[in-house]
Amino acid sequence: MDFYRDCHATQAWNVVRQVRIQPSEYLLDSYETLNAIHGVNQLAASEAALSNIASLSLEVYASVPQYASYACRSKRSQGQAENTDLSVVPQKDCNKVHTPSELLDCYTLIFPMYIAARSKAATVDQRQWVTYMLRYISDHFGIRNALLLAQLLDQNRDISP
Repeated sequence: MDFYRDCHATQAWNVVRQVRIQPSEYLLDSYETLNAIHGVNQLAASEAALSNIASLSLEVYASVPQYASYACRSKRSQGQAENTDLSVVPQKDCNKVHTPSELLDCYTLIFPMYIAARSKAATVDQRQWVTYMLRYISDHFGIRNALLLAQLLDQNRDISP
């Protein structure tokens, strides 16, 4: 798990990751088009772009527990989200009232999480974990947009960011 002492560092890194994921997705689409139209095989370049997307996505996922479980810390070492290999199980019985700063920290996670989960490198387990966490963020923190993004992922609708 990535742990940053300053939430602004996490936000900045996640923006950088998201900004790097999106052009890599466009490159993958271009390589597929080149192959289909001109028969140009860009397998090595496609694999490199997909690998970059996968590692950037994992870094986004790793930043989530730090902010999605304020004061209601999950038992990260003991539990795992259902059907995933990503370890974080939020405590649903926590009734803590969160500060506006904590809400903002969580809010800034949802778009990078969505971008990573809708990428071509996202596995089914990762996508399920992200929808699980987005629903948790919606329920626990009251952030409605998290639920909307979870629903988009569930419907497998490819809406361009």
